[in-house]
Amino acid sequence: MEYLKIKNWDKWQSYRADRGQPPWIKVHRRIMRNIEWVSLTDDERGQLVAMWLLAADHDGVIPASPEIIQKLCFMTKAPDLNKFTELGFIEDGWRQRDVNATSTCSIGDSPKAKAKAKAKAKAEKRQKKAQFIPPSLNEVVSFFKEKGYSESAANRAFNHYSLADWHDTTGKPVKNWKQKMNTVWFKPENIDQSAGVYDTSGDDADIYNQPSIEEQIS
Repeated sequence: MEYLKIKNWDKWQSYRADRGQPPWIKVHRRIMRNIEWVSLTDDERGQLVAMWLLAADHDGVIPASPEIIQKLCFMTKAPDLNKFTELGFIEDGWRQRDVNATSTCSIGDSPKAKAKAKAKAKAEKRQKKAQFIPPSLNEVVSFFKEKGYSESAANRAFNHYSLADWHDTTGKPVKNWKQKMNTVWFKPENIDQSAGVYDTSGDDADIYNQPSIEEQIS
């Protein structure tokens, strides 16, 4: 199926892309002084307004078939699309082919439809990013060992938050468990003394980078 576009649609009609199909169209008063509008019959003016209403559902695009337009707009006779094109109400030479359409000729490839889909995808991405996924015990233990802290401390930390459904002592949900471990559990008393390897690049770097007693008295 082919489609046509109403001329200057974006100039005279404006809608927010995130609100779906618009409930209204603009018919400017200045059209009463338009020579092409005046040259139309009363029936043709009514057909043109009906086509504008149809175009509002698809970002200014209408089927290129007079018969389909007649059915969708409940007209008593098919519109003369050639005349509307010659008078400048339909863009001359603009045609869109092979567009998948529903039974009501909705066009999913219109700019507004694409903008709406993009906004929805961004919202879903933000929601997914904000969703907290609790770590497993093995993940917590591995993180503690990687940073030089004991497995027993990792077990205590995991049990502490797991029993509280991953909420901290103030009742707030944990959003970043690694950050929480770093600020709350990575303390000198939880260092893995047997490992001999400590993380000296984090918030506790000052603890491990202190000069030795020998260096202080030398």
